[in-house]
Amino acid sequence: MRAARLPALASGRRTTAILPGMKRPTEPDAPAMLSLLVFAIAVLLFGSPLRRLWLAEGAPGYLPFIVWLGVIALGGWAAHRSGGHDA
Repeated sequence: MRAARLPALASGRRTTAILPGMKRPTEPDAPAMLSLLVFAIAVLLFGSPLRRLWLAEGAPGYLPFIVWLGVIALGGWAAHRSGGHDA
């Protein structure tokens, strides 16, 4: 007699359910991925035609500084989220 297979396992998909008392294991690449995301946002803001929006003729003079402050804040958040530096 064949055992009944669970529908989630029969389709070949992995289940992502976690018991309430268990924590999801941390991925070792998570801090690097967050830093790469911040880098991609910075490249998008400073290296694409999007910079025309904040460097427009009628834009206030402080707008580029606010954009830089936002990128620096994102970088600081990514460094804080990664849990420190390896020395």
